[in-house]
Amino acid sequence: MVATARKTRDLQELETHDNIIAIFLDLEEQESFVALLQEIERRELEIDVLINNAGILLTGLALATPVEQVSEIFAINVFGTFRLIQMIIPHLMASQGLVINLSSDSGLVTFPYTTIYSMTKYAIEALTDGLRAELQPYDITVTTVEPGNTRTDIVTTAHQKLKQIEIPEILQAQHEEIKYILEQPILVDSQPPDTVATCIREIIDRHSLKQAIRPRYFVGTPEESKFAIQSLFETIHHINSSSTEPMDRESLIAELDFALNLE
Repeated sequence: MVATARKTRDLQELETHDNIIAIFLDLEEQESFVALLQEIERRELEIDVLINNAGILLTGLALATPVEQVSEIFAINVFGTFRLIQMIIPHLMASQGLVINLSSDSGLVTFPYTTIYSMTKYAIEALTDGLRAELQPYDITVTTVEPGNTRTDIVTTAHQKLKQIEIPEILQAQHEEIKYILEQPILVDSQPPDTVATCIREIIDRHSLKQAIRPRYFVGTPEESKFAIQSLFETIHHINSSSTEPMDRESLIAELDFALNLE
């Protein structure tokens, strides 16, 4: 197993595992991608599963966020994922491999004050859906995992970044109203990272057994799942009601029944 990381302490932790080859990777640096590929080829490693798990979170008022921070989160959450797939694709073609992109429930529903983060996760959803079709002729499987609230360091890092932002005077009053909410630690009822890891492990097992893999896997609490479904139903309603020939209730239910019977 090959695992990449940027921070020295993360690489040192990875190196304590006998079955892991830890390699440095900075998703914002093209030279780092080149070095990673050279190391893979030097070691003559075969890549049959690619998991794109890296990501950062930005919170706060979207229009108060400096463009530089928006560029940074896109560089890591979106362009880094795209470049890695693009680089590894010859290996995945040879192995008829599997790509697992980590998205989020924020790629399905945009929550207030995480707008920038949602922008990147919607992009991952689009990338995954598009590549699923484009890579199917090469027998490469592409899926996405959409975690809900998960206990990781991502929120702590976001809090630190939020404190560095200079809020424009015109938005200062609104920022003060929501600052308390944004500075709260991650919710107590959030799921452990192991829940997401178990889902990924099951996807890999299904791929190795040549079993069907769904386009997406939602990993969250029942409340999070229900909220996402309700939001998607609202979207369906808005699309349907805006159509020049809207579907009636029976037709919509028939479409739902068809979808429920999909693998």
